[in-house]
Amino acid sequence: MESKSETFILFPSHSDGLALEKILKTNRVKYTIVPTPRDLSKCCGISILIDPQDIHLIEDLLNTNSLISIDGIHTLKKRKVLSLIYSVRSSKLQGGFLMYSVGIDSGSVATKAMLFDGEIVEKVIIPTGWSPKTAAKEALSLLLIKTKINRHEIKKIIGTGYGRVSMSFADKTVTEITCHGRGAHFFNNKVRTILDIGGQDSKVISLDNNGNVIDFVMNDKCAAGTGRFLQVMSNVLGFDVSELDNLARNIEPEPITSMCTVFAESEVISLLAKGVSKEQTASGIVHSIANRGVSIISKVSLSDDIAFTGGVAQSEIIKEAIESKIKRSLYVPINSQIVGALGAAVIGWNLIKKR
Repeated sequence: MESKSETFILFPSHSDGLALEKILKTNRVKYTIVPTPRDLSKCCGISILIDPQDIHLIEDLLNTNSLISIDGIHTLKKRKVLSLIYSVRSSKLQGGFLMYSVGIDSGSVATKAMLFDGEIVEKVIIPTGWSPKTAAKEALSLLLIKTKINRHEIKKIIGTGYGRVSMSFADKTVTEITCHGRGAHFFNNKVRTILDIGGQDSKVISLDNNGNVIDFVMNDKCAAGTGRFLQVMSNVLGFDVSELDNLARNIEPEPITSMCTVFAESEVISLLAKGVSKEQTASGIVHSIANRGVSIISKVSLSDDIAFTGGVAQSEIIKEAIESKIKRSLYVPINSQIVGALGAAVIGWNLIKKR
């Protein structure tokens, strides 16, 4: 008679599961890696399905490999487990498995990863640090852990951003210009212009009706007016970047004439020494960044909706300053940092659908 239950080994981390999988394979123990049943645990994206007759053998293997941790061996009724694994997003199945694409945007400051199945499933944002390749792999692992999906269910990984060349595990790499276009178009298909101010560069992109790039201007030679510029200025003033909006709102700006980050830093120090308040200086920094944004956006023709993306777009007061200067409203996506990663994921999803 066919067994009406199934036995799972659960793990506190993804790496523990993969370590035991390697040992089971070496010792020729039958197993299957599957998504962790949701009613058993939410701690790891994978579990290992085993034959109950092998439990004692596996326990012996675990005792001789004490560095591997497990969260127990559990048994569930087969029908209940299968309904949990396959009921979610059943329309996205291919050959019995869920399908996903992943977009990873490796930026100079932050690495963003997006899990996509025709809709946004989950996102991850982590510091890039010294190694874009390591950060990209970590972001992918975090997506798997947060969503508890299996690696084989990801059919396409698309890399973008300045660190995309380090993503040897990606199926394809695409420029951030193209990915920002696709991501912004997904959020709002009326967007025809994108102003993106990231960690160390700024760019303006013109799109056609389908989200394809028809023109762009990019400044990646100077950090003036970027997130890096804002970070340096906030350090000089002694406040966190997140405090900028409250500090500078409704304050008459003290003009910051230097656009170069190094010279502007010296200028801010000089203004403070002369008794100019932090609030006035902070307001001057806001308008300096806004002026830089206006300068680059003026290099393309503006039509329909204008999207404002990148980490700097999270500042409401900078957004308002730019709007005031161009006399147009700016559309800011819910999470302005993940537009590039989303665009990469959309490109990957379209490739999946073509197969």
